Amino acid sequence: MTADQLSVHDNSGRNRRAFPFAVIAQSNRFRASTRRVVVPLLDAAEFRISDSDVDPHFVIGGCEVVLDLRQVTNIPLDLPGRSVASLAAEDVRVDNALDVLFSRAWR
Repeated sequence: MTADQLSVHDNSGRNRRAFPFAVIAQSNRFRASTRRVVVPLLDAAEFRISDSDVDPHFVIGGCEVVLDLRQVTNIPLDLPGRSVASLAAEDVRVDNALDVLFSRAWR
């Protein structure tokens, strides 16, 4: 299993319909960790969330998905499903969304 930063993995859990994929968000610097920080990718058609800097849309396996930063979590290393894609080519959009989430500019 590839678990590099920005690799996209199948969600094999019970919420697969709503969250078909998850993307590894943590830096490869933490590759030795036994857990992975992931961000769910929501089915854009089901949730009707507009594409924006906070909610960027991507197409994975023909499915339009939304990066759902409000549900950042961590999971055991062996839990991500098979690697199906990478958002490495979209790293600027993902980084910008994460910057908005963690920015202190709105304090």
